[in-house]
Amino acid sequence: MDAKAWYAVAFTVFILLMFWKARTAIRAALGGHRQRIEAQMAEAAALRAAAEALLSKYQQEQDDATLEAQQIIAQAKKEAEAIRVRTLEQLQKDIATREKAALQRIQQAETAIVNDITQAIATALVKGARKAA
Repeated sequence: MDAKAWYAVAFTVFILLMFWKARTAIRAALGGHRQRIEAQMAEAAALRAAAEALLSKYQQEQDDATLEAQQIIAQAKKEAEAIRVRTLEQLQKDIATREKAALQRIQQAETAIVNDITQAIATALVKGARKAA
């Protein structure tokens, strides 16, 4: 064998020995990298679960708020209807009272006019009787 062949064999043996000695270090490095990735995956899964729980909580709160808003609106409609009914009843009472007062004033005015006419006729008759006498 010539020198080049021995250099090739020696180089190959050297590379194989280096690889054989370095493989534990390479495995350790890759294993550490793998463990970090697995830890990150576990953390991501935990964060996702926490986010889903938080989303569920907020959706429940939104549903509760929507239900409460609907109840408030329903109660407000009931109160508005009750106020409308009371106002209408009060308005009808006020109209009846004013109508009664107006009829009384009309009746008083009619009575006053009849009295004035009666008095005017009586006065005219008295004057006519005095002139005739």
